[in-house]
Amino acid sequence: MLKLVPKNPEKFPEAVSPEADKVRIAIPKKGRLSVAFNTLLKNAGLNVVKESERLDYGTMEGMGESAESLDVEVLSMAGRDALRAMSAGITQMAIVGRDTLGEFNACNENILGNCEVTPLGFGQCALWIASPSAKGEMTRLDDLRGMRIATSYPGILEAFLVANNIGDALVVPWDGGVEDTIRLGVADLVCDLVETGTTLEANGLVKRLCILESEAVLVENTVTPRTARQENTSAAIRTRLCNGMAPA
Repeated sequence: MLKLVPKNPEKFPEAVSPEADKVRIAIPKKGRLSVAFNTLLKNAGLNVVKESERLDYGTMEGMGESAESLDVEVLSMAGRDALRAMSAGITQMAIVGRDTLGEFNACNENILGNCEVTPLGFGQCALWIASPSAKGEMTRLDDLRGMRIATSYPGILEAFLVANNIGDALVVPWDGGVEDTIRLGVADLVCDLVETGTTLEANGLVKRLCILESEAVLVENTVTPRTARQENTSAAIRTRLCNGMAPA
């Protein structure tokens, strides 16, 4: 029988609305998405201005001689915090990984399932189930039956197992260092986000089954009412970010 991860949806307090007609957007605070997003901003002719680098908030402005103020407040946030902020009505837009959005929705009753999602063309990676290289071929879904699978994405993994009617599998939630769980004896397989695969290889693991393709996306809360000016500002940001994407 499939062992399910306990569902404890987060409770989001009612937020104080931003200034009238101002749009708030959460952007990556650090890590690989942050670096790539800064490049996208530059290509889009946009810039984030902060009074101090120690602050996690600022404004978004156009670049060049015709630099314009966009009535946009920028919040630098970790991905899951950005989605919490959107759920609480604090922000109207957020830049996160598709994997982060999927896990957040899986653990919170698909609370942001109706949001508009726009791919941004960077941060490509995938969520893979991996096993020790010595385990031999393992490419069928039935190979997961009876296995203990450690992951930092228990919501996505559980949904995948249920959707594929895979019973007798144990999801082992693990926040970091998932690759070491097999050596420690707490898991038979791991389900982890893979970009280059070097960490898996260093731990003697091999990719077996891909359960989610991910990349950076622009998430927009289109459920909460917005003013006409907020709609126009959001559309302008979306267009400029898409125009700044590198050619395919």
